[in-house]
Amino acid sequence: MGESASTIYLRTDDGPSVAASLVALLTEDGHTTPGRAGIGWWRAGAPGWTVLETVPPELLLDRTAGSREPRLATLARRLGCDLVYLAIHDGAEVLLVEADRRGRWAATGAGDLSQRDPDRLDRDDPRAGRDGTVPRFVLLAADEAMQAAIARTRTGAIRAIAKLWGGAKAPLPLAPDRDAGSTPIVFSMSRGAGARVRHAKLGEGTVVDEIGGEPPKLEVQFDDGRRMVLVARFLERLG
Repeated sequence: MGESASTIYLRTDDGPSVAASLVALLTEDGHTTPGRAGIGWWRAGAPGWTVLETVPPELLLDRTAGSREPRLATLARRLGCDLVYLAIHDGAEVLLVEADRRGRWAATGAGDLSQRDPDRLDRDDPRAGRDGTVPRFVLLAADEAMQAAIARTRTGAIRAIAKLWGGAKAPLPLAPDRDAGSTPIVFSMSRGAGARVRHAKLGEGTVVDEIGGEPPKLEVQFDDGRRMVLVARFLERLG
């Protein structure tokens, strides 16, 4: 068994919005998890990029409820930014899934269907099919650095893309501490989960849970990584 890892890169500096949009999407999908659970983390990547990992790793490859598109396409469209899902399986198969700001998506490498499914009957599942092609950019405009990074073999491509978009000094996707300096993303089926709020001193954050009682309270994951329970009236709801 070789190394396995998956990382998502989004062409945006707004990590908090990425987290909030992901939670909102899962809430609409009726995603179920016991109580409050961590569904991943995000951290700032290279300038102009945000790095995201999810639990389970295939969370964004699943289809949006009532749709034929994977969640990553829906998320990219809502955020209005390009998104790249890059994974390696057992140290051998590399999967590249792209989504642009319009929600169009394409999969190459271990999950490409272009050769084995010419009628695109199963294009709603980027993981189906093993046509043996190398991962390549077919949807997003790729500059020379992007083309050179993805052209490397297996783990070489994973590491090259991580340095390009994740930041030169950031942990690599295959490293045990790859979540260093990250902000956890917590999902809850609470009615208010995913809402954005602002505190006068603590700044902006995302609601994790609504807590009953008098006075009512909110559990908030702030953008600086702190998670706190605060009286609801001291928080301004955004949007």
